[in-house]
Amino acid sequence: MSIYRFRVLLQHENEDIFRDIDIELSDTFQELHNSIQEAFEFDSSQMASFYLSDDDWEKGEELTLFDMNEPGNEDIRMMNEAVLGKTFSGEGDKVLYVFDFMNIWTFHVELVQELKASKNVSYPAVVNFVGTAPNQYSKAAAMQNEEKSLLEGLREADKQSDDLPFQDDIFEDFDDFSQ
Repeated sequence: MSIYRFRVLLQHENEDIFRDIDIELSDTFQELHNSIQEAFEFDSSQMASFYLSDDDWEKGEELTLFDMNEPGNEDIRMMNEAVLGKTFSGEGDKVLYVFDFMNIWTFHVELVQELKASKNVSYPAVVNFVGTAPNQYSKAAAMQNEEKSLLEGLREADKQSDDLPFQDDIFEDFDDFSQ
């Protein structure tokens, strides 16, 4: 039996973090998705898609985790229906894996080798890792920190301004409750 070895690369804060995952050719993209989630210790409850790619990592056909097709229009393949061995043609094939569309984690996944399976290994298996996986929600936390800083800056600017908002005398004689 043959297996594929995928290198799954995540570029995060100027650091390349990667995992090599061995997986059977008969497995689906959903098993690859689950393996990536486990290898990077992410919470797999978020939306995800694979995009078949060319050598320049341009997005091609999409494979989704959840069915988002309109009834009667099944253009987008599902991960659980797409078999790895029937989709990849050989070493060097690439896919983009986009996970958690609120934080947009983008992984570059490349088929680096086709190997003979080892009888002592249970597949899929993470066989190599480099770098510490980031906290899945660190991007959201960073965005919240930026938002807090911006709001604090706006409040400080309001304190220093002589023309404070909602302090105009123009509405002084206006009574909301009068007939």
